[in-house]
Amino acid sequence: TKEDIHSFEEPPGFRHLLQSYMNLSSQKHGRQDSAVGGHSFPPMPPSQIEANKQLLKQMFTHAWDSYMYNAFPASELQPLTCRPGTFNLVRIPALTLIDTLDTLIIMNNYTEFARSVERLRYLDQSMQREFSESGMNKENLRKGEQGGIFSVNQNVSVFETTIRVLGGLLSAYDLSGDRVFKWAADDLGQRLMKAFKTKSIIPYGQVELDDEGAAYNTAWHSNAAVLSEVGTLQVEFRYLAKITGRMEYATDAMRALDALLKIGTQDGLYPTLIQNIQVRPSFANDEISIGAMGDSFYEYLLKLWLQGGKEETKYRRAYDRAMKGIMDK
Repeated sequence: TKEDIHSFEEPPGFRHLLQSYMNLSSQKHGRQDSAVGGHSFPPMPPSQIEANKQLLKQMFTHAWDSYMYNAFPASELQPLTCRPGTFNLVRIPALTLIDTLDTLIIMNNYTEFARSVERLRYLDQSMQREFSESGMNKENLRKGEQGGIFSVNQNVSVFETTIRVLGGLLSAYDLSGDRVFKWAADDLGQRLMKAFKTKSIIPYGQVELDDEGAAYNTAWHSNAAVLSEVGTLQVEFRYLAKITGRMEYATDAMRALDALLKIGTQDGLYPTLIQNIQVRPSFANDEISIGAMGDSFYEYLLKLWLQGGKEETKYRRAYDRAMKGIMDK
């Protein structure tokens, strides 16, 4: 309820948890802000930098408090009506909270971060209890399925769920070291993996999160995957493989990207739709976009090269070729 948000009861060990986050973040990343010393672009005095930072924090706090007071645990806040809303592409409880965890740390708001961890834990445990008491036939479910925040009978966009939810959990784990985020990311990752069960290795665009759910392309392009959706999974799935030891996360995601790159183009630019129903993937249209449906595919080529320690040169070459193709157009 609204009252619960503002009268948050600290669970046992909360202060210790909060202090551990602050200590860990300070040790791992440091809290010195290079911009305070005047190093900014464009150049501006330290006083202006500090004023801008405070304004950004005030804007963030306004948005965050509005969501928590008016919408949590719904997925999002409708800004004009201040009512709970649902992001139709990712029908998961507390979506905004999960997507904002890393920002809370970046803003040095460790108190609210720790509270958010406890809220997520409580929500997940409540949904686990509902699952265990539901009386449903669990014989065909994945081994270890216990219900929880992601065991919802909803179809979601693989792309949006990966960048917002899986990415939010992974960045929160990386910044805090709290294993609850790793466990949650692993649970979600296993539910998303059914997207890669295609003849072509190019993933489907949507999955049903519950254990017996299916995976398929979005209705308006039922025989094809979207370029940006195919190429905007690898950073998250590779990191998930690293922290869990489940290498199939990285293997399936990278096989999909490599299969796409093997098709080849004259100028390094790829059409927005990729046929993924047949064994051999192929282009399903001839429309090129560096905006919607295409942009993050090119972005992730560079990110993968950086994530791999600048050793996977084929991704940097593919990125450079695409950038030349854009400039030549």
